Amino acid sequence: EMNEEPIEPSEPSVHSGPAARPRRRSTRSLQHSGPSWTIGRKLRFIFLPCLPPAVGFLVGYSALHWLLIANLEWVPLSDELRDFWLPISLSWLPVLLWLRHRIRLLKWGSKNDPFIGYLGAWMLIFAPTMIAQQYVEAAAGKITRVERISQIDALPPTRFYAVQDAFVDKAHAHRWTRTSTSGRYSENWDMSVYYVMPLLDSRGTINSAKRSVWLGTRYWHQISNRLSSGEKQAQLDGFVQRSAQAFANDDFQGTSYFSVAGNNGDRKRFESAINLGGAPKSRDEIVILEAHNEPFESRVGHKLAWLFGSVSAGMGLWLILVTSLKMLRER
Repeated sequence: EMNEEPIEPSEPSVHSGPAARPRRRSTRSLQHSGPSWTIGRKLRFIFLPCLPPAVGFLVGYSALHWLLIANLEWVPLSDELRDFWLPISLSWLPVLLWLRHRIRLLKWGSKNDPFIGYLGAWMLIFAPTMIAQQYVEAAAGKITRVERISQIDALPPTRFYAVQDAFVDKAHAHRWTRTSTSGRYSENWDMSVYYVMPLLDSRGTINSAKRSVWLGTRYWHQISNRLSSGEKQAQLDGFVQRSAQAFANDDFQGTSYFSVAGNNGDRKRFESAINLGGAPKSRDEIVILEAHNEPFESRVGHKLAWLFGSVSAGMGLWLILVTSLKMLRER
């Protein structure tokens, strides 16, 4: 016979009955980053992934400028479009294509509007890119060294020229005067006087080349736009007289090298002054140069330091911004 032992009823199990549900964390702990979400996680998920698209855009746009515009001049863009409007517009591409999802990981204000983050990232990309174009404009391009001005027409065009002998024909100079307003609220009144004069091999020679070479110089002064019309006219008359005296006293003999006038508003004013003196000339018929007294090797100045400083400042501001905001853990 088998001995049966009574089975004692066991204690109720904590797992008896319906399956136990996992404990839900509070909505507050899910929404915002807590102490466990350290600065290291923000660096990993937001700060560091944002750097390659931002730096890549700056380097890529500057490289295209250097190759296609500054050196080869395949794309004839105006200076304002190339250095300002294109960077200010295209800087949105890395923000919207690559940085947008990272920026949305942060809580932006009480309404959590990520557009503030988009705008901040765009500004941190646009500003260094614009400064970089100033460096490219100064550093790119070759210099051609010639003995006489007339040799420029027979050589391939370059951005810079060093001329051993040249005569500035100030007796046949032309002038163009322009006024405009500037400032956020048009609070400034700008006065500019443009002079252009032929550059010849020597005194008394006649330029027989297909393209004539001109030297352009500009005088500029700014006053308040709140002055009356009479006061402005008096200021303009005095400035024009002072500019004429400065032009008469300048012999342009200390020139180290020349640069070709850019595709900007100043060049248009130089061309207008040239056309005042006779039959209109097309852009292909004239070469407009601007004189520089500093050594050619010093043309870049402090632009490279400004570029690295702007990049470092932008990265520092972005780091402070990222680490100071809360992170949305559910995203």
